[in-house]
Parts: sequence; C-alpha cells; structure tokens
Amino acid sequence: MDFLLSKEQKLLRQISSDFVASITNIDSLQGKFEVDDPKSRSRLKVMAAEGWFSIMVSSRTGGLGLGVTDQTLVMEAAGEGLIMDPIAEIGVAAWAISVGEAATGLGHLLSDLMAGEKLVIPAVYETQIKDFDRKGVVSTNEHHGYQLNGYKSIIPFTITPDYYLVDASTQDGKLIYVIQSEKLDQIFDKKQKTNILNIGILRIPGIFINEDALVSGRKQGSRIASNIHDRLLLANIGKYIGLAQITLNRAREDLIARSGSDDHIEEVDSLQSHLKSIVTLHEKLKLFLYKTCKVIDEGQGNRVMVAEVAAAACKLATHFSEFMAEIQRRLDLKDEQFLMQLLNTATYFPLLYGKLEEHKERAKRLILEEERIKVTKKKHRRQKRRRSVFSKINN
Repeated sequence: MDFLLSKEQKLLRQISSDFVASITNIDSLQGKFEVDDPKSRSRLKVMAAEGWFSIMVSSRTGGLGLGVTDQTLVMEAAGEGLIMDPIAEIGVAAWAISVGEAATGLGHLLSDLMAGEKLVIPAVYETQIKDFDRKGVVSTNEHHGYQLNGYKSIIPFTITPDYYLVDASTQDGKLIYVIQSEKLDQIFDKKQKTNILNIGILRIPGIFINEDALVSGRKQGSRIASNIHDRLLLANIGKYIGLAQITLNRAREDLIARSGSDDHIEEVDSLQSHLKSIVTLHEKLKLFLYKTCKVIDEGQGNRVMVAEVAAAACKLATHFSEFMAEIQRRLDLKDEQFLMQLLNTATYFPLLYGKLEEHKERAKRLILEEERIKVTKKKHRRQKRRRSVFSKINN
C-alpha cells in the first residue's frame, strides 16, 4: 500500500501511530473500551492539538488543507488504538462548515470545533432504518428561518454532542443545518448480549431554526450532503481496518500460544487457516480503500467506488463473524474475554454503516444515476449545438 502514499502521508501515518500509542494502553482497555469515558472530552482536545479535526479544512480557514487519504490514515491509527471517539465525525463536520457558502455566521463554531471545544456530529448517513419512516427531514421556510420536521439515522457515541449537522429536503433541493442537540430527541437501542449500540434515531419535532444555523443552501446542499456521507464512510472504514488489525494480531497470538499444545492441534490448524483468509481479505480491503481515497483526492473518484469499498468492509465483517463462531465452537475461551470482545466488535461495521446487500444495491443505484446524468448532459450538448447552428443560419 505504501506506493499509494506520499512521503508526507507516510510521516503522518507514523506520527499518528506514535501519538495513539502515547495516549492509549491496549492491555488496560480490556472490557472497557466501549464504556462511557468521562475523560473523552479532554482526550478530544489533545487530538485537536494534533490537528486531527482540521485535516480536511482549507488552510485559508485555519485548517491543514489535506485530503480524505490523510483523514483515513489518522482514523486507521485510532482504530488500532481502540479509540472509539467521533474523530472522523468532527473532522468531516468541520470540513462541511468550512466549505458551506451559507455558513457565514458559523466561524466561531468552526474554530471551537477544530480546537476540540465543541462537538458536532453529522446526521447525514444514508443508512436505511428498517420498519421506520425513511422520508428523512423536511424543511419549510418560515419568517427569518426554517421549520424542520422528521427523522434521521445517527451513529451512536458515548459522548453527547453539542450540535448535530442535519440535511433536510425542500422542493428545490437539500439544505444543511447545525442544530443544538438539546432541541432534538435522541433514541438509541442496545443490541441484546453485546455492548454495541444499534443505529440511533434522531427525531426533529417540528422545531424552528434561525437562518444563521444554515451551513449550505440549495445550490450546494445535495453535493455537500453526499460528500459528508462518503467522507464519513471512508474514514470509518479506515478506523475499522485499524480495529481489525489489532483483532487479527490478538487472534494470531492466541493461536500461536495454543499451537504448542497437543490438546487442540486440529482445531488450531483449522482456525489458523481461516485466520489467513481473513488476513488476505483485510489486506485487499486496505489497498482498495486507499486507492479509492487517492482518486477522490485527485478529483477523479465517484460515489460508486465508495459504496463498493463499504461492501468489501461488510464482507470482512462477515468473515469475522464466522471466525468468532468457529473459535467459540472449537476452543475453550473462558480466559480470553478480551479477544472475544475484539472479535465481537470487529463484526459491528454492517450494524452501524449498512449491510453488504444495502451497499451493493446503493452501488447499482449510483451507477444508474451516473448513466442518467451522462445521457442528460449529452442531450443538453446536442440541444446547445442545434441552437448554435440555427442561430448562425438565422443570422
């Protein structure tokens, strides 16, 4: 994968890994890394000092002016350190506010966001919520503001944000707002027998929002909303790759330790073979992810590629689920609770970010949409040429 990275990006990867190692102790996190941590806010400020929340923000507005690849490298390091804080979410929210042409009154919030003083979580994922209203949020114009009503799906975190970044539909396109979290109803549901929160629901109960809460108007709204979704997805796949790496390392260490015993030779051999196949999938996903990030940073990527990377991440999670079931069936793991917790967490990606079938279906829809746009553009070019010819004839 190194051939895809610049010297500066390789240095960023190393610095990020060293930084994560300095603020985390994997062994001390056993059984704790999903529990609410009162020090999380303080830790966010330390990360902010490293520039983690200003990576994709233009240098003109106080950021580092880097790209999706750089944010993903940082997230991979965070995943290896089992840091579950909303790093990508803050970084992407900062990027969205910095490029929003309507966000003229949000300069102080952007500064606080990059400094880790305020927390903004985007609720712009396109994940579908089963058996629930899928219409999203609707915005209607009111005097000097907007009336918002509806629901959004959100990714759960143990830290309560100060604001949510929400996209809303109008008759003429999308708008994006920042809304104080205290104005909204946040509904989460814990999965039975796990510590992992299920996808959450954000209910927006017909609230009034002032014009100064607007991040982007109709001209930018749809494009920025799509970018928010895709940038979050790629960065969190980076975090998932880091988490998967530490899980693979632990599983490998456990099996090597057991391989010296005659009690479970056949079981260990079978599990090691299965583990090798997961390692191969992990390496392929990592290469696919950074290839996609690179072409997006070069302005040549598309949303289909992002959906396909997400589908590949779901495939890896499925193999982790199968491996976890096999290792539980074949070995006594009473003394390996941390390994089982890691394996369990390594299966979470489809739960929070959409299942394999959903990403495949989304890729198909996006391909059709791209084809439709190409046909429309071609039709408009023909009409323009025709008008030009008729104009010359008439003159």
